[in-house]
Amino acid sequence: MAYSWISFCCVLLLLHSCSCGAISSKTECQEINRLIAREPDTYISSEAGTVEFWNPFQCAGVQLARYTIQPNGLVLPLYNNSDELSYIVQGKAILGLIIPECSQKLYGETNECQKILRIQRGDVFIFPVGEVAWFYNDGNETYIAIVIARLPSPEPFRKFHIRGSENILGGFSSEFITKAFNINNNLATKIRNNTDLRGRTIYVTGGGLHLSSSPTTQPCKKQDQQERNRTYNVKDEPFCNINTRIAKMFDPLSTDLFIPQVGHLITVDVHQLPILESSQLSASYNLLLKDAMRLPHWENGYSMIYVVKGEGQIQVVDDKGNNVFDDIVKEGQLLPVPKYYVLSEQAKCEMFEYVTFKTTANSITSDLSGQNSVINCLPLEVLINTFRINKEEAKNLKFGRKETSLVKISYDDVCEDEGI
Repeated sequence: MAYSWISFCCVLLLLHSCSCGAISSKTECQEINRLIAREPDTYISSEAGTVEFWNPFQCAGVQLARYTIQPNGLVLPLYNNSDELSYIVQGKAILGLIIPECSQKLYGETNECQKILRIQRGDVFIFPVGEVAWFYNDGNETYIAIVIARLPSPEPFRKFHIRGSENILGGFSSEFITKAFNINNNLATKIRNNTDLRGRTIYVTGGGLHLSSSPTTQPCKKQDQQERNRTYNVKDEPFCNINTRIAKMFDPLSTDLFIPQVGHLITVDVHQLPILESSQLSASYNLLLKDAMRLPHWENGYSMIYVVKGEGQIQVVDDKGNNVFDDIVKEGQLLPVPKYYVLSEQAKCEMFEYVTFKTTANSITSDLSGQNSVINCLPLEVLINTFRINKEEAKNLKFGRKETSLVKISYDDVCEDEGI
């Protein structure tokens, strides 16, 4: 009897655990139940720029942010507890990156163990976990970047700043700082100052930053316990060569698909940047010219669509065949689309430019319509029986659209600039 009672209690406990898990999952994944184009939820301003955050997307396991740096603005050194993939929407900047266990020679009192790289509009680059980076806008226009980061479950995504009111050195006592850096107490007090009036964010005014070394893309060296100055080998390259962390997504000559007067698509995934394998992130640049349409398709990763310029209509269909989103998405807005949901994008009265971040390193897209699509590849007899149509109708369905992915469409809508 006692055994039966214990078993009954165990069953109740198991059911309770499953119920709680289901409730938690439902709560965390509300963005799947109601797809909306979203503006940032949090806005933080600093001396020379802003940072805007979207609330975490729990279903996708990511968080996105938009960084804006004014000319002469400096992003103070920091590191993350998760990988971060960035796309530069506007402007240019200098990126300084310090890679753990990778260094160059020391020249006198000048430490050259960092890599300095020029980044600009259309570049996508990976900022791996635990690496220290700083950015400086040395251009004449505002620098804007959209960034996606993995949520390092179960802990939240965090940034660790090496200056400002959230200075990680500020948590140590002056005595510890004095001993650790072999400096006097006055300097230690300045280093750990927690009353920095520049705020808790990462921006300050650079005031004209002059670097002793120019931006470069030369590979660095891998440290070794026996021979510190040996050149890294091939297997070390993704970790020590900064070139393996950046790719261009703004060059029509390197597109996956380019159709004049229609648009083009460019994808950057593990095939271009092998280092993306660890982050399981990738991105694609999409440009639809006026009256262009991206044919219905699905992706093997959660898609986070950010509109860079213009506006376009997007429709999304779920696994139940329900249209879960049908609306205009505008510049600066973000639309999450669950993986394997079918979507189609259209540019009507103006150009539609957007970048899509994906939660997979190996990006795979399956078209539903067009040449080499699912419908195009199915046998006629299968189409006839699937849709209960005759042979002629099946041929029209199968061969009616000969283009691949992008097409020019004539819309009935009248644009506002036509005087209506």
